[in-house]
Amino acid sequence: MYKKTTLLSYRQGIQRFLQSIRPDVDIIKGPLFRESNKFFKGMTMELKRQGQANIDHHPPISDADLIKMYDYLSSSDSAQVLQHKVFVDIMMHFGRRGRENLRTLRRTDFSVSTDGEGCMYVEKIRDEQTKNHQDDSCKAEGRMYEIKTAACGTKG
Repeated sequence: MYKKTTLLSYRQGIQRFLQSIRPDVDIIKGPLFRESNKFFKGMTMELKRQGQANIDHHPPISDADLIKMYDYLSSSDSAQVLQHKVFVDIMMHFGRRGRENLRTLRRTDFSVSTDGEGCMYVEKIRDEQTKNHQDDSCKAEGRMYEIKTAACGTKG
């Protein structure tokens, strides 16, 4: 038996294909498919009852692995290692959907500011569209605060 998200993806793919050849056919909201959509909804409810509607997320990175990773990233003066550290920092603080929209980021998309307590931080000032956030109602949030140790990549 397929998972609920798989069936939803298949249905959406069929809908997209049909829209490309017959724009007047809507298998998701159209009145011609009302009965089949009732059946589809019943099947997805049955899948949920069977425990097949759960979404399997990747496990979070453990604290021990984060420490190992940052130890490595701060252990070298290599430009390549510094580039890896910048990538990891951007992904940890500003990444929403893996590497989606990462290649379009520019230096001008970020701003350096100081909070009320005098601590410097970087924030993203340009929002981008993602698969699940296509409208303007979800603004990117997150701050990457200054770390005043060698781990911040500025040795010396």
